[in-house]
Amino acid sequence: MEKPKLFLPRERTKNEIEILLSDADSMVVYRAIIDAVNYEPDWRWLQSRCVELLRTGRDKTTRIGAIHGIQFLAAARGEVDPEVVIPALIEAQAEPDLAWDANDALNDIYYKFPSDRGSGTHI
Repeated sequence: MEKPKLFLPRERTKNEIEILLSDADSMVVYRAIIDAVNYEPDWRWLQSRCVELLRTGRDKTTRIGAIHGIQFLAAARGEVDPEVVIPALIEAQAEPDLAWDANDALNDIYYKFPSDRGSGTHI
C-alpha cells in the first residue's frame, strides 16, 4: 500500500490557479484549490470557482476539494457569502459520496456565521 504524499500549499498567481483548476488530474485540481485558499486574496473569485467545481466537477476528488476550499474560506479565513455557498453544500449533501464533507463544511459555516443557520437544513 502506497503511503499518502504530503504536499505544502504554494503561492501561485490567479492565472496559474485557473490553468491548474482545468487540469485532467483531479489531484492537481485539489492541490490548486488548497494553494488558492491559502494564498489567493480574491476570496469571492475563489468562492465562485469552488461552487462551480462542486456543482460541475468531473469526479469525487475534485468536488470534495471544492467543498474543502469553501470550508477553509469559511472556517479559517471567515470569508464566504453564506447565501452563495450554503445552497451548493445542501445540494451536495444529497450525494452519498459528498454528504459527510458537505455536512462538515456546513457545520463550520453555521458556527462561523450563526445568523445563517436558518438558510437550510443539515444532517
